[in-house]
Amino acid sequence: MWAAGNVSDVLAAVPQSAGAGNTAGGAINMDLILEDARRATEAREAASATPFDGTMEAEVSRRVLGTRAHGLEGPA
Repeated sequence: MWAAGNVSDVLAAVPQSAGAGNTAGGAINMDLILEDARRATEAREAASATPFDGTMEAEVSRRVLGTRAHGLEGPA
C-alpha cells in the first residue's frame, strides 16, 4: 500500500503533497516494472527453447537476413 501527500502528513502543504505524490508514483512505477521483469524472466525460463539454441538462431537469421546468406545477396 502506498500513501502520499496529506494522507501521510496532515501538516503538508500543497507543494509538499504534490512532491510526495510524485515520489510515490515513481516508486509504484518501479514496482510494476520489476514485477513485469520478474514475470517475463519466469516465462522465459519456463519455455523449452533457450535464447541461444540452433532453432532460434536460424529463425532470427531468416527474419533479419531474408534471402541474404552471411550478409551476401542470395537468389532472387
